Amino acid sequence: MCSCINCFLLCDLPMLCNFFFLNHLSPNFAGKKLVLDVYAFLMQAFVKSHSADGNEQFRQRIGGILQKRIFKAKECPKGFDVELSRLESLLQKALHLASRSRYKEVASAAQNATFWILKIINSKGCSKQELASVVDKFQYMLNDYFSNKKSRLKIGFVKEAVRRNPWVGRELFGFALQKIGSTKAEYRRVQTLELVDCILKSWVGDDVSSASKVLKKHMALLCELMQEILTKMPENKSRRQEVRRFCTRALQTVTRLNLKEKFQKKLSPEAYTLCDAQLGAAFVPFRQ
Repeated sequence: MCSCINCFLLCDLPMLCNFFFLNHLSPNFAGKKLVLDVYAFLMQAFVKSHSADGNEQFRQRIGGILQKRIFKAKECPKGFDVELSRLESLLQKALHLASRSRYKEVASAAQNATFWILKIINSKGCSKQELASVVDKFQYMLNDYFSNKKSRLKIGFVKEAVRRNPWVGRELFGFALQKIGSTKAEYRRVQTLELVDCILKSWVGDDVSSASKVLKKHMALLCELMQEILTKMPENKSRRQEVRRFCTRALQTVTRLNLKEKFQKKLSPEAYTLCDAQLGAAFVPFRQ
């Protein structure tokens, strides 16, 4: 005997599909503002369908609609008529599910929802000030990753968000550097190094002026971090390689953005010695 929740959802899903996907079955449906309400309803139903007495057929049906008819649609809601506050609310819920759900299917759907919502936000042409609250939600999720054992966040998900949205990486750069320096868990330190390395890579095709400003602002923090991680090199071989890879990427980015002199001024004698001893050819251009 199914639960009241499943009975409600199973009765209402066909009605929802008939109304929205038959009466509004046009090439531009996914571009309509109304799709945000459809998404919110379906996502909630998809999460609830993973309860102990959830229906597998029902779950697959909702998941298929979310993936094929919404996330993979050629168009999405866009423009100034879509309220940023509404998108922020949906983003916050998606990030929470992506980092906390114990169900892989739910976490995966939430990740795709995040990319979809960010695409809509990008279409609005928001100012940096307007986007600050969006970045705050990513910072909150990363804070949870470092401080709460219940976090199931996969850093690969954040890396993909940065690849698709370089501006997110620019805004998270200083925050991530600070977190690496303050966390004691070696595994998560290295994981976050991979995230910062991804942020640096995202600057290759990014606006050079914006990237330079960000790196200049956090240059001292970067130099301090390089000193710390080279001092506390992991015993694990693959993690040592990741530390060296990160430092090498940082040096390459400094060179590409013409900030070599700025970097050398911020680098302490101790950090210089460590870089010279452990980074090999990558540090040759910085030798004095």
